[in-house]
Amino acid sequence: MLIGFADEVAGPEVAFSVLDAGFEVLAFTRRGAAPSLNRCPAVRVVEITTPVDDARAALRDLERQVEATRPDVILPLGDDVLALCDSAGEEVRSRVAGPTGAHARFALDKRLQMGAALLAGFDVVPTRSFESADELLETENEFPLLVKPALAVERGETSFVVAPIALCTSAAELAAAVRVYGAGSPVIVQPFVPGHMEGLFGLARNGEVLITSAHRRLRAVGSAKRWTSACVSLPVDPELESIGRRMLADAEWNGLFMLEFLRDDDGRARFLEFNGRAWGSMALARRMGFEYPAWAALQKLDASFSPPHPPPAAPITCRHLGREILHVLGVMRGPGSPALWNGTSRRRALKEVLRISRDDRWYNVRKDAPGLFVQDTFKTVSAALRTKIRPGSGSARAR
Repeated sequence: MLIGFADEVAGPEVAFSVLDAGFEVLAFTRRGAAPSLNRCPAVRVVEITTPVDDARAALRDLERQVEATRPDVILPLGDDVLALCDSAGEEVRSRVAGPTGAHARFALDKRLQMGAALLAGFDVVPTRSFESADELLETENEFPLLVKPALAVERGETSFVVAPIALCTSAAELAAAVRVYGAGSPVIVQPFVPGHMEGLFGLARNGEVLITSAHRRLRAVGSAKRWTSACVSLPVDPELESIGRRMLADAEWNGLFMLEFLRDDDGRARFLEFNGRAWGSMALARRMGFEYPAWAALQKLDASFSPPHPPPAAPITCRHLGREILHVLGVMRGPGSPALWNGTSRRRALKEVLRISRDDRWYNVRKDAPGLFVQDTFKTVSAALRTKIRPGSGSARAR
């Protein structure tokens, strides 16, 4: 089994899942990343060139690893790896437990996803599409708003471009955000709507949804709330599942999927986006018995594979210690704009994070790799502080 990138937040839990299913695991990471998976003795980690530095070199490195190890399955953990695998030759593509070809285009193009969601019957967050971010400066805008790349990964001549998500509360912030995007890079724009993020997760076979699970975010990190720090399991919403089944059937989807929604203060669930690879909050699914990474690998080896349905279980909360620390730091610092304050006081945030319940579980805990949990916590906090990521409170957009 070949997985990557190992330094993605889902890396450890994906590795644990496939290890427990009996696979030998080789994980590739971005050069110089030093992922916490280095602390798992059962996983061998190798480096390849980062695609945003040199996509051609990254592709050559990946193909060399595949030629040398002949893995049965390759599981992409990030959009850039998904794009990299889709750009590779048949020797790589034939082993990918994930989307390639038209399915990869669907997984990476948010505009295609919005159209499919509307056609299936989802209530979609109002979305405007622009062929270039520069056009935003020539239109009327209501703040706060979110600017997102229309393509999760843009494939340039020599490198991949993974543009950031920008939360703008003023015209000045919008102008600064637009400068980050390259000329001609398409973007989508959505209003910033207060509420809670929910996810519908599952595994499909040729458009047939085989199994689903759901969770809600409790806390998040980042000015655009990009990172989940704590989430709680939910019963699957039958209406969302029914519409999701139509969307997946229309797309003839095969493999892992995640449908992301914003549940606003009125209880209205609005579609935000689709992801066709392993997601960051995989820890919660696994604690509930949903071994999605292993199931995706087994499905790749046997197209008739159907996952077992875990027995019903009481709700649990899954927490990422490093991100919980960043969440508290963000609340202590403040939202940066009155428009983004969600009513969470510093005292309440600290109390919520310090309260540990018997129903709490933690990301990246494994008995035979005790150092991984400590290393992951340290790297998460130190990397965020080093790169000056602005922590934030509440719930909006994250992975």
